[in-house]
Amino acid sequence: MSDIGNDNDLEPDIRFRRFTDTWGKCKLSELANFSKGKGYSKNDLISEGYPIILYGRLYTNYETSIETVDTFVSDDTNAIKSESGDVIVPGSGETAEDISRASNVEAEGIIIGGDLNVIKPKKRILDSSFLAITISNGSQQKELTRRAQGKSIVHLHNSDLKTVRVTLPSLDEQRQLSSLFNSLDNLITVNQRKGEALQSLKKALLQKMFVSGADTMPDIRFRRFAGAWGKRKIGDFLVESRDEGTNGLEAKKLTVRLWGKGVVEKETTYEGSTATKYFTRHAGQFMYGKLDFLHAAFGIVPEELDGYESTLDSPAFDVKNLNSTFLLERVLQKNFFLYQGVIANGSRKAKRIHVDTFFNMSIVVPALEEQNCIGHLFESIDAVITVNRRKGEVLQSLKKALLQKMFV
Repeated sequence: MSDIGNDNDLEPDIRFRRFTDTWGKCKLSELANFSKGKGYSKNDLISEGYPIILYGRLYTNYETSIETVDTFVSDDTNAIKSESGDVIVPGSGETAEDISRASNVEAEGIIIGGDLNVIKPKKRILDSSFLAITISNGSQQKELTRRAQGKSIVHLHNSDLKTVRVTLPSLDEQRQLSSLFNSLDNLITVNQRKGEALQSLKKALLQKMFVSGADTMPDIRFRRFAGAWGKRKIGDFLVESRDEGTNGLEAKKLTVRLWGKGVVEKETTYEGSTATKYFTRHAGQFMYGKLDFLHAAFGIVPEELDGYESTLDSPAFDVKNLNSTFLLERVLQKNFFLYQGVIANGSRKAKRIHVDTFFNMSIVVPALEEQNCIGHLFESIDAVITVNRRKGEVLQSLKKALLQKMFV
């Protein structure tokens, strides 16, 4: 630590056992050299060519370390290109928090676009990944946020970066921390890609295992089932529930979220009145929002909201001789809710889809046994998607907690 001034020594709450030296503070100008990216905007991007990083990437696709890019330009004349270990920081953004972040560019020869500050750490004392992490999460982030200047657009210059005081341990400990968080980022990325693959699988199966329009046979089905599906009315399978509840002051309210995001407890901003009549909803009932039919406001009441209430603008139904998951996945397809909803409204404007109108809509269905097989398949896929999402949340929470405890 002889290269680092040890004034105001600090230590993190958690660290690797074999490290005992105190952390030191030093101005970033003593630990690195600085330069700027040059030229180019998103209008210059093409499908293939010379790889480039534009400053917007750090907002839309933030990564601690950048190994590859998927953006290209046609010309690299006089371009500024990366060296392995460069750390880039946005020079402008909409908020101070936007630009208080950094990425380590691991690959050489990538064009660095304009409005990117480039920090070149002195590798004998400063690890690039460690610097990127601590700028984005440590006390340095707060310092940069304070230094960002501007109102509608805020700016951060190399002159600001040079004066930032970096708190850091020995190079060996820096590298250990970088390795830990790079491994954690890799786990998070793998989990995100798994989630995307599961969503793509579900989307493909939905397209192939349901029928619409004049079709009566799906492209994919379970082997033991044969024969055409039958065209029926929604009302053949639903019975509206009008189990009277309380009123707008007493009801525990639920609501149907848009775009198939389920039935959830309502965050009440308006309490209502005793004049508003509410109706009790029960677990397993199908619901939709009359005003948001064209925005796919469909869902099934979960167990934890059994006994909650809604008005008749969000009606609930007992489902008879039809698998509820099969019904939900079918009505959530655009070729159902947009097609049927526009016909019913005569336009795409928000008008109520009343129950009798909904009941008169057509749906093509197989026998109940095949419905159940399809429903169970999508329940299983959704369960895996939920587990994967929760795993991602746990990994993100773990990363956040470790960043708070392992950096100063």
